[in-house]
Amino acid sequence: MNISSQAGQQNLTTPELVYKRVKDSIVLIKATVVVETIFGKIYALRQGSGFVYNELGHIVTNYYVVENAIGINAFSLDKKLV
Repeated sequence: MNISSQAGQQNLTTPELVYKRVKDSIVLIKATVVVETIFGKIYALRQGSGFVYNELGHIVTNYYVVENAIGINAFSLDKKLV
């Protein structure tokens, strides 16, 4: 399915339009967790994706990415800390 942009400059498919509109809100999330092993506690890194939900900077991601995290960082597509 193709949808013309309002400016009439391009014909983009619906997924392309969605990507174009939301790509700047996508973030990479890195969470540090403590993991129990037979050798004791170690730090591990979990990664996932998410998106900035509103102007306040709230981020939506899957719970398992940040569950029991002791530190969380989010990075934009240009690798800047959000």
